[in-house]
Amino acid sequence: EVSDDAYPLTAILGSYRYHLGSGTRTSRSKRIQEFDLKGEIEISPIDGTKLNLHNGDTVRVLSRYGTVTRSIRLKNGLRAGLIYVNVAFNENDARNLIRLDQLSKSGSLGWKTCKVKLEKV
Repeated sequence: EVSDDAYPLTAILGSYRYHLGSGTRTSRSKRIQEFDLKGEIEISPIDGTKLNLHNGDTVRVLSRYGTVTRSIRLKNGLRAGLIYVNVAFNENDARNLIRLDQLSKSGSLGWKTCKVKLEKV
């Protein structure tokens, strides 16, 4: 997607290594539940400071296609301008953020990244 001022951040959609795919089966594992994963939106401390956000704050992530509301976690090592949205939580609501094109179709945007903005809830 083309960057613009309306959607200045790039969301990366993915899974923690403990979950496979959308987490439908692995989220039921007692061993994986011991990691106490909550599916927070991960943002860089730099972006957190710019947006006046702190660990545990709730944000709404908005794209051109939909929204997701979750709490955040500031994550060292995540580059400013990027956020990480885990797909294995909240019934895979992260898919609300992307346009579901056929991947084999020419010009498909893909299902791994999209342009977004954040609003504190």
